[in-house]
Amino acid sequence: MIYRDPRCVQVADNLGVAETTVLFLAQNGVPAQVMNPMTLGGLVGLTWLSPTGVSSYGIEVWVDNPAQVDQAKELLQAQADLKSSKVEHAACSGNVTALCDECGKASMFPGSQRGSVQICPQCGAYMDVVDAQGDSEPETDERIQE
Repeated sequence: MIYRDPRCVQVADNLGVAETTVLFLAQNGVPAQVMNPMTLGGLVGLTWLSPTGVSSYGIEVWVDNPAQVDQAKELLQAQADLKSSKVEHAACSGNVTALCDECGKASMFPGSQRGSVQICPQCGAYMDVVDAQGDSEPETDERIQE
């Protein structure tokens, strides 16, 4: 089993990801640093077969203040959730057909507009573009009034 210091908040598989994580944490008020970047995670497990040149231990990112470990982990989790949400949204980015409440006609919209309020190309009224779950509510409660 690999020992990790309690200040370790991420183990990256390449130096670029580790350095980007340090910058992200610093921008959010959590000073951190890449540990042992010159050894690329340590020499144990590093072979010519390693495609990334990084050992099996990975490259660790440590926060400077142990009291900020939880905050850093929450920030990294929120960032991962956001990325996952964007990937999920991109998967739903095909076309969507929506029915206008005013004229009753169907119109085609890009999937990126799913969950928004658009103008009906048939009658010019405002209409909700259904989201991936078939729910007709827009993503925000702010509806445009005529």
